[in-house]
Amino acid sequence: ADLNNNIQYVEMANTAHFPMLEDAPTYLQKLQDFLEIN
Repeated sequence: ADLNNNIQYVEMANTAHFPMLEDAPTYLQKLQDFLEIN
């Protein structure tokens, strides 16, 4: 992520292999934020 300005590293607490299922609201918000930026 440090080598490319278009990459954003995000860690979601209390999730493992399937963050989109384990914390859908946070996942969708992060995805929406990313899509608005790019």
